[in-house]
Amino acid sequence: MLLLDRGADPKLDSSLHTAASLGDLELVKLLLAHCADPNAHAFCGGNALYAAKTDEIRDLLRGKAATLDPYDRV
Repeated sequence: MLLLDRGADPKLDSSLHTAASLGDLELVKLLLAHCADPNAHAFCGGNALYAAKTDEIRDLLRGKAATLDPYDRV
């Protein structure tokens, strides 16, 4: 939160992907509230929906128009 308070842009890094993969629902909500892109791909591969650890996070991301890339489905 400190970084967001200081102007960090969650659209420019893989914070959402990391939060989703760790199952941190509250951080995922916070990042989405700060306009993180649910379809942005992380350097390590896939987007937040692909990396999501829980169904609740997957449902939240789908509600924000997240989709799986066809290559992630393989």
